[in-house]
Amino acid sequence: MSITTSYDVAVIGGGPGGYVAALRAAQSGAKVCLIEKQDLGGTCLNVGCIPTKTFYKAAHLLNEIKGSAELGIKVEKTNFDMPRLVSYKNGVVAKLVQGVAYLLKKNNVTVIKGVASFADKNTLEVKTAQSATRINAKNIIIAAGSSNAKPPIEGIDGKNVIDSTQALSLEKLPGEIVVIGGGVIGAELACIFNSFGAKVTVLEMLPAIVNGVDHECQAYLAKSMIAQGISLLTNSKVLAIKDKDGRKQIDYECGERKSNIFADVVLVAIGRAPNSAQLGLEKGGVESKKGWIKVNSAMQTSVPNIYAIGDALGEQMFAHAAYEEAEVAVQNILGNPCKMKYSSVPKAVFTNPEIGCVGLSEKEAKDKGYDVAVATFPLHGNGRALIDGGEGFVKIVSERKYHEILGIHIVGPSATELTGEVSLAITSELRLEDLAAAIHAHPTISEAVKEAALLAMGRQIHC
Repeated sequence: MSITTSYDVAVIGGGPGGYVAALRAAQSGAKVCLIEKQDLGGTCLNVGCIPTKTFYKAAHLLNEIKGSAELGIKVEKTNFDMPRLVSYKNGVVAKLVQGVAYLLKKNNVTVIKGVASFADKNTLEVKTAQSATRINAKNIIIAAGSSNAKPPIEGIDGKNVIDSTQALSLEKLPGEIVVIGGGVIGAELACIFNSFGAKVTVLEMLPAIVNGVDHECQAYLAKSMIAQGISLLTNSKVLAIKDKDGRKQIDYECGERKSNIFADVVLVAIGRAPNSAQLGLEKGGVESKKGWIKVNSAMQTSVPNIYAIGDALGEQMFAHAAYEEAEVAVQNILGNPCKMKYSSVPKAVFTNPEIGCVGLSEKEAKDKGYDVAVATFPLHGNGRALIDGGEGFVKIVSERKYHEILGIHIVGPSATELTGEVSLAITSELRLEDLAAAIHAHPTISEAVKEAALLAMGRQIHC
């Protein structure tokens, strides 16, 4: 086993957090290597965010076509070509992977394809296809990511039981799909496949879908999904998946009642598991809990020269959170102290309708002891939203006395795009007056954010 030249920074994992950390460190003059066992871009680029949103684009277009008659456009028949969509998705992914590789090369980051594990707090053992080597680094950033979790359900390894990765490469659209898990991933894929024409049922163990967003957003989305023909079975625990007459039988219980449903394909989307088992964290002295790595606000682990970012933390599992965590980690390595602020990390849910949230929910704000004021502006009072055929709302949670904006929650068309403005407002600690004073172009859905701020102060115009 040879010892390579030492590096200033070694990054484990080439996903959104990892490659951004490597680029930023290299741009700052550090000697950097990045170790990735599979493809650059990680889960997000290869089998997560980008592929899912490519499918979402197709689903959104199909929904637009279905509603085009009201605009005087008659489409007699649509032919959905699943293999063509998968091919297009693969092309988008390939271009972005090539782009990441180009940026790393341009910035002189050494990329090593292999599996890394700790030998000690400054040394990594890397197994490649050809050999094994050792890397010494002053600082190490863990960006190992996560994988689809697999619950202990009888029959989960059977034929036609797939995860989200496999769902994004299906060559044939199933007639009926049961989605186990109504979180962000499960809800997004349920809406997508429903738009494609599959009959979809969602089984969720919790009382509501998309856990973690404001309760009014949850309720609105659930009502909309049911209206679209998706069956939502909450408070339902899956007991077993069986084969029967060439189909899948899913046994579940809801309270004391046991029942079953049938489908062609079962999609398991119950969450993520950390990719930390092979890292040898104990040899590096890195503390973790159930595989999730513990860090402070500077992204430091229990070992000062070892940092961790992204899904490996098990907290804000969004690519955009990983981007920012990467920046924070690198700045601290460079001697520029800073802290990660999670209060302005957006939640972007690409369902039909979309959900975009930043900051505290109404319940979270009350639990923290704020004197909470809530204003909800309905999108049927917004011209652009009506033109687009969408409904929904913008909900602002604020502090009653000083008008500090604590959270903004949006359901409807372009909700995910509006999180940029909302994040800026909360990052900048704006008050309702500040948001209301900003002139928004007309007609845009963004006007609804201003209207919600006005409503919160009792100065509403369009409602």
